[in-house]
Amino acid sequence: MSTTEAEDYVKRAEECLRLTSACIAESNRQILIYAAVHWRMLAEEAAGRRAPSHWPKPDEATPSPSA
Repeated sequence: MSTTEAEDYVKRAEECLRLTSACIAESNRQILIYAAVHWRMLAEEAAGRRAPSHWPKPDEATPSPSA
């Protein structure tokens, strides 16, 4: 994977976080935060800094999204 992909993933994470300010429902905000964390993990993997096997489980890293 290239640096360009990592940068794209970071931008996606930032966009998720930006969108949280427009959320009225807390559940929607949590889903976006959850997505942002995972986009960041993909960015780190793409940049060669973290292997997928070392990722924390979603329930350990962030609150699970609830509908």
